Amino acid sequence: MADDDRVLTFKDLKEKKGWPYTAVHTQRLVKQGLVPRPFKTGDAGGLNLWLESDIDAYLAGRAKQARGSSGA
Repeated sequence: MADDDRVLTFKDLKEKKGWPYTAVHTQRLVKQGLVPRPFKTGDAGGLNLWLESDIDAYLAGRAKQARGSSGA
């Protein structure tokens, strides 16, 4: 597995990626299709996991969008 295909938990999103959203708000955004959809470990009650490459792409897009809207 490539480095950018590492799996992240929600805790990893907060600690390693500076994820600005709460778990509840993240789920709202997922349902709206605005952030990458996690996948589950095991059964329906399993842990939510994200591919690091998906999160990195999302964050890079948000940064680019913010820079573009500020006129910089």
